[in-house]
Amino acid sequence: MILDHIDNLCIPDDECYGNEVRSLRTLGIGLAFLNAQVASIEQKVRGTIPPYVRVFSYGNDPRFAQAMPLIECAFHWYAVSGCNYVGLVGWLAKQIDPGRPDPKQYVRDLIPAVVTYRNKVAGHFAKASPGDDNLATLDASVLHSVAFSDDRFYAGVWRLTQTSQGTRSSSPDMRWSLTKTHTELVKRYWPVGNR
Repeated sequence: MILDHIDNLCIPDDECYGNEVRSLRTLGIGLAFLNAQVASIEQKVRGTIPPYVRVFSYGNDPRFAQAMPLIECAFHWYAVSGCNYVGLVGWLAKQIDPGRPDPKQYVRDLIPAVVTYRNKVAGHFAKASPGDDNLATLDASVLHSVAFSDDRFYAGVWRLTQTSQGTRSSSPDMRWSLTKTHTELVKRYWPVGNR
């Protein structure tokens, strides 16, 4: 089985990773579903915008106001499941070839903004589970930051900068598009199935 078509990662036929492969199939179907939902709304919104107009829409836009809670949740779900998928591929690659990067590094290399969003927003809000996060990151973790920009939705569109007691802090870059990310993952993991 080919795990990663770009890095040419394969599970040899004589290896037994049935549970891992089943988990990848399940997550792949879920990721495709979330992508299809968001892509459908993006297409409808694009249909309302003349091709020569650039758009940045955040907040109470009547074109997608009722769908916005589901779009925001789709980003949360996709970030968690996407990181799980990429991480499991990285883990399998490491089992087959110990010289491969650590699974966490593999995820950071492939989807850096998604993993940051997952760690600070989708997996748990940094504000509710603080580590070494600065004030701007804590506040950014609960900021509803999905917006429509030009032709698609993006999460993490705002970067906060705050100054408190003379110390200035900024939130990390977490800007990513679910549908653009999915298109890139399709090239890598499912080029034949076109998810």
